[in-house]
Amino acid sequence: MRNALFVLGFLLLLWGCGFAAFVSSGQMQTMPVGLPRADAIIILTGGEKRIELGLDLLKKGAANEVLISGVHPDASQPMIFEENKVNLAELPCCVTLGRSARSTKENALETQKWIEDKNIETIILVTSNYHMHRARMEFAFELPHIAVIPYAVPEPHFTLDKPATWFLLFREYHKFLWRWIELMTARTLAANG
Repeated sequence: MRNALFVLGFLLLLWGCGFAAFVSSGQMQTMPVGLPRADAIIILTGGEKRIELGLDLLKKGAANEVLISGVHPDASQPMIFEENKVNLAELPCCVTLGRSARSTKENALETQKWIEDKNIETIILVTSNYHMHRARMEFAFELPHIAVIPYAVPEPHFTLDKPATWFLLFREYHKFLWRWIELMTARTLAANG
């Protein structure tokens, strides 16, 4: 019984330290200083300002083309541009709407398929700061030979003084942990063949 309590206490301590590190590093992730450069920009839908800021990178010449991954099947390009205050005339070209992804894993798979026939070696990954850990992990697993430059977008309504923020971080931390366990298990099984 004493050993079981010790193990439980140790696991709780490990979980708490991991959560604290996750929260602090997620809040510390910010958009890079200066204009990043890559072959393509990948924007993951689902958070405020992601599309607007990702397309702004295209306008400024950070990359030559964009994939917006996880677009709703009914959303048109003009509708997306209008909602995100983007003037089509200001964009050089090459915005692709990816409509098949419904999860972060599927975002990575959709991106993998999109870049198959393109000469892409580096991408700028645009997503919310709290989501960046899991997104980078999925992209590293599915696209191990692609260099990923994170472009973490702060969520304007999520601040640490709000219970909703803690709920979001708590949920995201557990999604990250669960997926990390799945990926490590898959990698171990593949290695042991």
